[in-house]
Amino acid sequence: MGQSQGKGLYSQVGAPMDDEIDQPASFVQAVKTQGQQQVLRAKAALGHDLDIPSNSNEIDGNTFVFGTDGGDSSHRVVHDSDLEVKRSLKDELAWRIFVEQEASKERKLILIRMSFDRWHLPDQFSQAGFRSGDILEYVVHGELKWAIWNREEILFWQNGIIEKRPHRTFPHSCRKLPIIIPPNEDGLSPTDIYINATNENSGLDFSNSQAWAAWCVTKNSNFSAISSQQNYYLELPDLGISERFSSLDSLMCKKVEYETMGFDQVQKHFGVKQNLRGIVRCVQ
Repeated sequence: MGQSQGKGLYSQVGAPMDDEIDQPASFVQAVKTQGQQQVLRAKAALGHDLDIPSNSNEIDGNTFVFGTDGGDSSHRVVHDSDLEVKRSLKDELAWRIFVEQEASKERKLILIRMSFDRWHLPDQFSQAGFRSGDILEYVVHGELKWAIWNREEILFWQNGIIEKRPHRTFPHSCRKLPIIIPPNEDGLSPTDIYINATNENSGLDFSNSQAWAAWCVTKNSNFSAISSQQNYYLELPDLGISERFSSLDSLMCKKVEYETMGFDQVQKHFGVKQNLRGIVRCVQ
């Protein structure tokens, strides 16, 4: 999407892709192509074992690794999608979501996201403090998707279908979404969240996995793809922008679009030339 200087590509928090990795001289000499170096750095950032293939061939942006023992290798093919697991914090968008109270016209905070946790491989979830009922965030083709964590399984939504998968077979690195309900408000229990997440007969349709997961942890049916008589506001505090929507569903769809674009592109979209933290203007 025309990101500059590598922005928009996901990278380990605290371990940029262009950081040097200490290696023995013989190891470095064995890495002969830039493509191999990128793959190895990505694997190091994700905690994978580093291995040196005997030969390799790069085709159309995918790195194909061939072993010499005649058998299949678990590292045989590394696709671009494996490398776009995370992106720079500079591209992340903090946000707040409000609903306008019908009587008073005051705005009530519904969800908030102001910080970004580290990414973890599935076998690191428990060690990283993931708990049942947490929202997990992962990336597919540059889009941030959400799932629900329940002990050692992941519940995820895709095209209207809810699936369960053991976390160890989930192919994406994930990060835990920080608290998304307003402070001082009681959230649902992990049991209630699990019941919601496994309820395929809710009668609700959702436009994306973020809306579905938000419904799971709030039970707010306005996250579904339905019309509404209320006004909702998506606030991007680091850009000083507040945008009004006629439904929570349309707001969530636009939020996903902005997140996929990244901070710089959204800044250009609104014509904001500098950080206007603390000054918020409403875009109708």
